[in-house]
Amino acid sequence: MTPEQRQRIIEILLSGGEVAPEWSRILFPPEKREYELVYHGKEREEDIIANTLAVPLQPVRTFNKNGVEWHNKLIFGDNLQAMKTLLEMKRRGELCNADGTPGVRLVYIDPPFATMQEFHGSEDQKAYQDKVVGSRFVEFLRKRLVLIRELLSDDGAIYVHLDWKKVHYLKVIMDEVFGENHFRNEIVWHYPGREMHISNKYNAKHDTLLFYARSTATRIRMDQVAIPYDREERLKSLRRKVHVDESGSEWVWETRGQAAGQEAYKRYVDEIVEQGRALNDVWSDLQFLRGNHPERTGYPTQKPSELLERIIKGSSSEGDIVLDAFAGSGTTCAAAETLGRRWIGIDCGKLAIYTIQKRLLNLKAGIGNKGAPLKAKPFTLYNAGLYDFARLKDLPWNDWRRFALTLFGCQDEPQRIGGIQFDGTLKACPVQVFDHRCQGGATISEDTLRSVHEAVGSKIGTRMFIIAPSLAFDFQQDYIQGTSINPQNMLCLQHANQPI
Repeated sequence: MTPEQRQRIIEILLSGGEVAPEWSRILFPPEKREYELVYHGKEREEDIIANTLAVPLQPVRTFNKNGVEWHNKLIFGDNLQAMKTLLEMKRRGELCNADGTPGVRLVYIDPPFATMQEFHGSEDQKAYQDKVVGSRFVEFLRKRLVLIRELLSDDGAIYVHLDWKKVHYLKVIMDEVFGENHFRNEIVWHYPGREMHISNKYNAKHDTLLFYARSTATRIRMDQVAIPYDREERLKSLRRKVHVDESGSEWVWETRGQAAGQEAYKRYVDEIVEQGRALNDVWSDLQFLRGNHPERTGYPTQKPSELLERIIKGSSSEGDIVLDAFAGSGTTCAAAETLGRRWIGIDCGKLAIYTIQKRLLNLKAGIGNKGAPLKAKPFTLYNAGLYDFARLKDLPWNDWRRFALTLFGCQDEPQRIGGIQFDGTLKACPVQVFDHRCQGGATISEDTLRSVHEAVGSKIGTRMFIIAPSLAFDFQQDYIQGTSINPQNMLCLQHANQPI
């Protein structure tokens, strides 16, 4: 801190003024880095993880049941909160790949591009808004990248799909979150299209994918993504004498080793052709989806399955978990299903959820919606953050109690104080989950709180919390401070320990 900054802080404090948030990074500097992207509203990674609420996953419906241990997951809700829940599942050993490795093997996200637009489906249904811009957009994605890093397996990989407007900011952010030494590729997806004559810039005909590894253990399965050779073109490109053995098989001399000590060996042309050409970081062989493409779902900004096929094959194996936190049209989910991977898709848009359900239930065996029908493995649709109380109220008491505690981030710590049963704690204060089914639909009233206060007295410290459906309440706001939280028909009451 400079002398001028120190003096300014003193002046603000002496005058009773408020210290602006921008001073936090001066007063409490983060870990020193060689460089970082600094902007308004940037939070510490520790605070992002700690302060993100893990919301319960409420099963809505399971499709194609067959009794398997793992069900793929389609989650309707905010992806930040949903990923915090998945992170807790990972910590409990409930989020594993088929080989037992904890965590997600591959993440692909195609987030909003900060275009300041609203996107609609083919029948003008509202799909999503892309109106978060500036530093808010950067921090919006950074928070999710921090959770994704924690979700990845030790040898996992992430691909972030962006365009020219914000990719350079996110490159710096991803260097911070994943480590610059774990940056693997800037992949350019070049797609041809209608040429336009623009006087102030060149035609933009590519998207960018930033590929980062979770650790040095991350590998690309290069043999799975090699580009097949055309046999005749490959023969011409060899530019050397092709020999034929007694069986009619064609072969050429290849060399290996250092220039000073190269060793010649015999290699068959069929083997060379089958191996294919190693994939580079410019992908110009994958077409953008046109309006009449058989794969089109009607969802805007849909990406082709061939793009996801390449990513999934290159960075995962059969039985690995693939996560798409901005699932959109469901291309990642569909490609992962077709390729025998486990998958998790998250989206906060109703059109996206409906589109993905329909797509998975009408899947074809081939990439690009080709081939014979393919029955998808079991997948469950979950609500995360917005719940159907009609379903919740029918839960058994233990399930309802656990759901309520999780929803508000409480610790499950049953205890009795003054003869009153409490179910957990929140910020070291006791929490009681109100049984809305008892006594024929009894409500929480002023008398209820008075009796609790008389029983526990000063034993609970300064405050206590009561969690219950808002429909179960009949109270005076003079005595209770309430805060609504999603879902809107849930209420957490904070009751100060003072005489009523």
